[in-house]
Amino acid sequence: ESMKVSWVVDPNVFERFVVQYKPADSSDKPLEKTLPGKVSTVDLTDLIDDTEYIIKLIGFRRGKPSKPLVGSITSVSGVPTDSANELVISDITSESMKVSWVVDPNVFERFVVQYKPADSSEKPLEKTLPGKVSTVDLTDLIDDTEYIIKLIGFRRGKPSKQLVAQVKTVTSVSGVPTDSANELVISDITSESMKVSWEVDPNVFERFVVQYKPADSSEKPLEKTLPGKVSTVDLTDLIDDTEYIIKLIGFRRGKPSKPLVGSITSVSGVPTDSANELVISDITSESMKVSWVVDPNVFERFVVQFKPADSSDKPLEKTLPGKVSTVDLTDLIDDTEYIIKLIGFRRGKPSKPLVSVTSVSGVPTDSANELVISDITSESMKVSWEVDPNVFERFVVLYKPADSSDKPLEKSLPGKDSTVDLTDLIDDTEYIIKLIGFRRGKPSKPLVAQVKTGVPTDSANELVISDITSESMKVSWVVDPNVFERFVVQYKPADSSEKPLEKTLPGKVSTVDLTDLIDDTEYIIKLIGFRRATTQEPSKEVSVTSVSGVPTDSANELVISDITSESMKVSWVVDPKVFERFIVQCKPIDSQDKPLEKTLPGHISTVDFTALIDDTEYIIKLIGYRRGKPSKPLVAQVKTGVATDSANELVISDITSESMKVSWVVDPNVFERFVVQYKPADSSDKPLEKTLPGKVSTVDLTDLIDDTEYIIKLIGYRRGKPSKPLVAQVKTEPKPKSTPLP
Repeated sequence: ESMKVSWVVDPNVFERFVVQYKPADSSDKPLEKTLPGKVSTVDLTDLIDDTEYIIKLIGFRRGKPSKPLVGSITSVSGVPTDSANELVISDITSESMKVSWVVDPNVFERFVVQYKPADSSEKPLEKTLPGKVSTVDLTDLIDDTEYIIKLIGFRRGKPSKQLVAQVKTVTSVSGVPTDSANELVISDITSESMKVSWEVDPNVFERFVVQYKPADSSEKPLEKTLPGKVSTVDLTDLIDDTEYIIKLIGFRRGKPSKPLVGSITSVSGVPTDSANELVISDITSESMKVSWVVDPNVFERFVVQFKPADSSDKPLEKTLPGKVSTVDLTDLIDDTEYIIKLIGFRRGKPSKPLVSVTSVSGVPTDSANELVISDITSESMKVSWEVDPNVFERFVVLYKPADSSDKPLEKSLPGKDSTVDLTDLIDDTEYIIKLIGFRRGKPSKPLVAQVKTGVPTDSANELVISDITSESMKVSWVVDPNVFERFVVQYKPADSSEKPLEKTLPGKVSTVDLTDLIDDTEYIIKLIGFRRATTQEPSKEVSVTSVSGVPTDSANELVISDITSESMKVSWVVDPKVFERFIVQCKPIDSQDKPLEKTLPGHISTVDFTALIDDTEYIIKLIGYRRGKPSKPLVAQVKTGVATDSANELVISDITSESMKVSWVVDPNVFERFVVQYKPADSSDKPLEKTLPGKVSTVDLTDLIDDTEYIIKLIGYRRGKPSKPLVAQVKTEPKPKSTPLP
């Protein structure tokens, strides 16, 4: 769309040049550019691409044109070159590839990418892209297939020369998943079911077929068909204690993959040998309860065998129906370790025994009265129990939320303790507490209690009403920001029967402004917290009256005057009949202390504050009380003056030709130190200095020059800051003339 035209000529020959240019096949008048005679180059822009142009250069001298210089040139077509390097094919898979190219993003309005199998006679697929885009992903391709890709740019509606590439997609792996037994995972095996899982790219297969049958069966296998994105299936209604063959086949474009095969035996239905499944409870000095969990339809009968661990005698036995899952063992020997075995019989065959070893000892009884929960709050409780302090070496208290699968928290205590505090609990949560005593290293039967922590509530002090005016007030409260999901503040006039107004706030918010209230009206305000979609009782209900006729918050109405380094006068203007009393508070702005307060009758409108700290920013608040309710404070901020001394207080005395005394009067508690500077009035040198403690008020200046005017400055330092200097100017005496001896 552009070109540069240059020429060489003596710059002193022509007054001007005219460059004319137009398409060679155009009958229109040429375009022109007029240039000074000293110029020898020009840029022609906004040309039509891929077009032959005629360019003429004419020089004018004394108004007469020279013979034209003529050139003919074709504008560039603006398309990418046909170098194969400019069309880059990458990220080639069995079904996709990335096509990229490099071109000026300002050349084309759009690109069209055409692609089809090289051996196909069908119309190619197309993707149209904006002219600034230089890459595109081609997907859903046929694996192991040669593709022809063409890139065409369009500018002003005209196509560029095509960039063409030919590339082959990758051969897809037909045998996926692989036949590694690790890729077909069999889990959750029971006597009648199992889970089959596998791992494969969810975009590879359209569907899976899982086939399964007993290994010794000649029948057709059962099948389950699943979508290609699914990678797990439950096989149910299996025959117990039977070996099964499982096959997984993936289908892609209607073709099956190589099967993944697994072989597994269903569980025989006997209890596993996990010791957790044989539960020993209700242990006393002579008995215990043995329990287990198993499908009541699996076994015909159970045999429970038990004997002392150190005994060589034949164990005692109890035979039970297969539907029974608990038995009491009695007449045991106190403080003795027992071995208990549970054997299930099915079709006359015994299962693998479940074994437990436990000892019988004098443990606390299981009376619920012995585990007492008290002092319950939202985050703590006290656990107490009664037991002979000589029975156990130690106790362990276990506690956790009833709905938690985490390991319980533990507290270990000496055997003589009978109480423990549990803290840092979750509010409004059911807890399970267990107490286990240990004697000779063996645990007692747990004492168990279940109790719920409280919901945090707010004390009456936590609903604060402030900034009360004739039409607004601020309501604040203090509560853990993690307790409630939301708050609702309800408010209405106390004598109103209408539905209260409401403001709903997030649970982390603890303040709200109520506006558009009725003047001089008593309001009822309720704060309600909502937690877990249930309404809590109002955490606070208050009655407050909006104030009428309160001072506005205009700074003009609180006047601070007569400011010195240690005092000020505070004044205000208000109808003397509005308030019963005023409170004026005053404190340094950077102080954490409680402010000074002065209480005044309601008809008083001025107060003096004294004994203030000099050079200090103070906050002053005026609060009026009407019917016991505070108004919105009027606030002012003012700084006390710096303690300085008048010029009269710098006294120069005892002046001689070489010394003088400098004195001053100041409170000895005001300054930490003084600096006295002095030098001759006509001297440009740095002054001499004397530094003195803050309690000193006089100094002698010696070794002065006689008959010389001196400037003396006194500067006090308080909190590291200098005061305004006190300055005096005084002249030393002339030196006495010596009289010759007669």
